[in-house]
Amino acid sequence: MSFLKLSHIGWAVHSIDKAARSFELLGFSPCNGICEDTFRGVRILLMKDSFGNAIELVEPAKDGSPVSNLLQKTGPAPYHVCFSASVRDYVSFAKKMQAEGFVELHKPEKVPALGGSDVAFLYSRDIGLVEVVLDTESGTKECAE
Repeated sequence: MSFLKLSHIGWAVHSIDKAARSFELLGFSPCNGICEDTFRGVRILLMKDSFGNAIELVEPAKDGSPVSNLLQKTGPAPYHVCFSASVRDYVSFAKKMQAEGFVELHKPEKVPALGGSDVAFLYSRDIGLVEVVLDTESGTKECAE
């Protein structure tokens, strides 16, 4: 899928502050401040390195958040990959992926951590969770400098 661009890797963590310090040792810097996503019950920090690689640290902000169970089972770990695509490309992509066995967990909806962009999550039994951030302009939504 040549229209997909890798956006970031989502990383479940117990503490954004502690994880950020570790990722800073690996050459990553925060893009912005910590974002509170009260709808999903998580705190998020986007970080980027000098090569443009981005990670999204995701910390539970309340019991029952999407990453709470994951952290209990496996501890801190990468748990999703995010791609960016235009809205137009996403529609055909989602149909194709569903035909291949992916499940769209929800239709695109706005998230505060990515500047209010719409995102959708798909799940595959073979590879796990895939996030797609939609951009109405160029198909890319990157971590701000």
